[in-house]
Amino acid sequence: MASLRVLTLLVVALGFLSVAQNVIAETAESSAEVPFLLVSKSVKIKKIREDNEDITVNIKIYNAGGSIAYDVSLDDENWPSDLFEVVGNATHSWDSLAMGTSVSHSYVVKPKEKGTFVTPPATVKFRVTSQAQLLTAKSTGVPELDLLAPEAQGAKYLWDLAIQFGPLVGALSLVGVALLIVFAPITSKRSSKKRR
Repeated sequence: MASLRVLTLLVVALGFLSVAQNVIAETAESSAEVPFLLVSKSVKIKKIREDNEDITVNIKIYNAGGSIAYDVSLDDENWPSDLFEVVGNATHSWDSLAMGTSVSHSYVVKPKEKGTFVTPPATVKFRVTSQAQLLTAKSTGVPELDLLAPEAQGAKYLWDLAIQFGPLVGALSLVGVALLIVFAPITSKRSSKKRR
């Protein structure tokens, strides 16, 4: 009786397993037949003067899916006009993006005020077929931007320390070497006398 229950449970479990395998296989086949867009957003800050810098925004879109993405449109208008001047277009569109290919778009942003700013991810919309509804993909995030910040103080601070304490370190090094030369022979003579 107990073996019959175990056998029944085993048959039911195997039935669920085969159904699950079929669902997974169908999902894998259908996902391999649709575009899958990977969107990365990066920024590069170029300091021109103390109060002027250019932020170059680069957005790369890669189709890692198994079919063509149609009506691909990029929207990165996340820069408030009271804080930034956008040079170029923060939006762009492509008719299609074949599987295994990538496109990129760049533009420049100029900050108007000092401070920090977090830019949200860029949005990419696309269609699976030319008639299907729009799908959305988001880009990777960008770390908080420190706008119009002064130059890195670390290098300047180290240079100031070297100028201020460099002569002292040099003089102490010379004294240490001189003491080593003077006292090194004396200790070796004493140690040789002890051996005899």
